[in-house]
Amino acid sequence: MCTLFDEIAKEGEAKGIELGIQALIESLQELDIPFVKALNQVMDKFSLSEEYANKQMAKYWK
Repeated sequence: MCTLFDEIAKEGEAKGIELGIQALIESLQELDIPFVKALNQVMDKFSLSEEYANKQMAKYWK
């Protein structure tokens, strides 16, 4: 059974991962890394599926 503390911890972890993904995408873009190479880095560093990584790229790649 999950406690309230466990739920709060999971939400905090998810938010931290989201911020990390955003920071990586924005940093790779600032370094002029091509989109596809950046996508592969995001997938690799965060162990994401291509579908989810593409959604994140669409969200943060400006």
